[in-house]
Amino acid sequence: MFGDLWRFETPKSSELDWFSQALNEFFPRATADIRSMPRGAFPMLNVGRTDDTVFVYVFAPGLTAEELEVSIQDDVLTLLGRRGAASLEGEQQQGEQHKQRPYYRQERFAGEFARSITLPEGVDTERAEARAHDGLVEIRLPKREEVKPRRVEIKAA
Repeated sequence: MFGDLWRFETPKSSELDWFSQALNEFFPRATADIRSMPRGAFPMLNVGRTDDTVFVYVFAPGLTAEELEVSIQDDVLTLLGRRGAASLEGEQQQGEQHKQRPYYRQERFAGEFARSITLPEGVDTERAEARAHDGLVEIRLPKREEVKPRRVEIKAA
């Protein structure tokens, strides 16, 4: 009757995910390449570009602009901040009692965080600008003039 219970099969993708996560924990990287995003990293980032500008979108719901620090040094963009514990409004008044509650499962990270990505070559970091609205931070990094594509006029011979 219960003979089939032991044959619980896991999909191959979850086995690979587990192995990949184990390798990432064993060999952590100090900075990530612009095309990669560590699984479960906070805040999540999207990086895009136009002919004139590189855009970095930082998804940090629940954080204000004052709680997030953006810095650039040696073509590495670094985000630093602190994310508080999640709680309902009424629970914040309980203070220490709320902190001592055990969790059966906790998927939301709380505490200090740092993310660093290497920027592409040709970005003018001196003219970088950042704007924040509703947990989305847009960082604009203009490209230097010498790396922007330019049109070459063809003259008749």
